[in-house]
Amino acid sequence: MTRWLLTATLFAWAMASAGRADEPDLEKQVAALSERHRVAAVKGDTKALGAVLADDWVVVGATGEVDTKRQQEQKMKDGSLVFEVIDAKEVKVRMHGDTAIVMGLYHIKATLNGRKVDGVFRNTGMFAKQAGAWWCVFNQVTPVAPPAEKR
Repeated sequence: MTRWLLTATLFAWAMASAGRADEPDLEKQVAALSERHRVAAVKGDTKALGAVLADDWVVVGATGEVDTKRQQEQKMKDGSLVFEVIDAKEVKVRMHGDTAIVMGLYHIKATLNGRKVDGVFRNTGMFAKQAGAWWCVFNQVTPVAPPAEKR
């Protein structure tokens, strides 16, 4: 009986500590998923993006426009959105249970509807664990203003 109680107690403790929001492995998993998102966008790989972005994913772009996953895939397929460079800096992951926020500073070079974009942007991504898998569910892209002395 004592052995059974000890086993049950150890099992309960292990289950309670598994998958905690502050667990570094979860942060690494989400960071890796965010990196897959970045690489797929630069490659224009809509199939790889499909494995990272939730079906109901949306992005609020730098000008305030909102695109769905399907709209962004279409823009990449027809060439109206082409990422040349997405250089990540200062990327941080914050865990909140089955939700994570990834915020970073990015130098982005792209062409959007024939117009060149080249600047520094703050990107905030929201990731959620759904049915045992992590998915990017939302992004917000905000241009970073140059320092006041350069304006």
